[in-house]
Amino acid sequence: MRGLTKQALASAMVVSAAVAVAACGSASESEPVSSAANASAVKNVPSPPTSPPTEIGVSTSLPSAPSTGKTVGFLQCSLPACQSFVPGFKAATAALGWNLETFPYQSPNVGPALQAAVNAGVDFVANTGVPPALFKQQLEAAKAKGIPFISANDVTPPSPSTGYMTNFGDTTMFGNESVQMAQWIVKDSRGDANVVYVLIPDYPILAAGVEPLERTIKKHCPGCSVDTLPVTVNDVASGAVSRKLVAYLQSHPDVNYVDFSFADLLTGVSPALRAAGLDSKVKLVGQALGAGPQVVQAIKDGTVAAWVAQPNVYQSWLMVDAMARLAVGQPLSEERKSAKMPTWVVDSPESAAPLAEIGGWDGPAGFEDKFKQLWNVG
Repeated sequence: MRGLTKQALASAMVVSAAVAVAACGSASESEPVSSAANASAVKNVPSPPTSPPTEIGVSTSLPSAPSTGKTVGFLQCSLPACQSFVPGFKAATAALGWNLETFPYQSPNVGPALQAAVNAGVDFVANTGVPPALFKQQLEAAKAKGIPFISANDVTPPSPSTGYMTNFGDTTMFGNESVQMAQWIVKDSRGDANVVYVLIPDYPILAAGVEPLERTIKKHCPGCSVDTLPVTVNDVASGAVSRKLVAYLQSHPDVNYVDFSFADLLTGVSPALRAAGLDSKVKLVGQALGAGPQVVQAIKDGTVAAWVAQPNVYQSWLMVDAMARLAVGQPLSEERKSAKMPTWVVDSPESAAPLAEIGGWDGPAGFEDKFKQLWNVG
């Protein structure tokens, strides 16, 4: 059923006809702009993609299928977003005849989970979102046992000498998502946007989205503004994100776009904004659609205006692809240069409808079979 749904996605997808966008600078620096300047901003800003990409990035086949029976350890953080990677790891490891073990940890304290994986004797380790500076000792232990570490959604460049073999969805990917959202906001606001970007600073990859968002908005809309609202992992767990956002918006009445750096931050926000009488004053947008099926429903019912679809299931397959290449002694040069995250902006109930059937966007149509063919197991 899931595979059929993905195959139907390409034909079922109705690309939204209007792409509207807004842009920002900092609220303290914003100045009134003329109607002519607004029109010029909207006319000249590029339109972000509003239909799903079709390519997977890597194209080099393995010389032979990897040996079966290997074990992958996925270090699973406490945020709901991390759970969205598990189905991809299960499917990808099963395709290779490998095993998957998950090692939970309380974000961002990943060190004990990595040590547990090392002690369990896994063949590969994967994690998302946490920089290796926070688990240096455990990474050394993994390297000593010849266990490659595959990362995603971090800002740290690969360092094979330490065992930190590659990193997917780094600043390039997250910057691309921020650029796409900035373009959408500029068009949607017609050059009249004041944006607040909500993030957890403990995750450097989320902070990496600020600069490209500001740069793109200021480029196309000098009179717009961008501010940030930092929250914590505990705020997400306790439901405090919505309370902090309401307080921020009440003290910043000019803000008309709220950009969430990932989907978990959206929980409870819409009801809180309605209760405070703010729901009609701001548009909710964001990134990392794959982390929360609630976003798809929110786009369908109109409480969220637009979201950049980041395919976390595909990202899990991409991490396993790196492991498969290492297993047969193949270098990861193509992985680092070509394996970009395929992202696009979902901005209408029509484009969100087919995604609702699978709870989000897993990746380009048929990507699983493409990986299997590259691995010689399809």
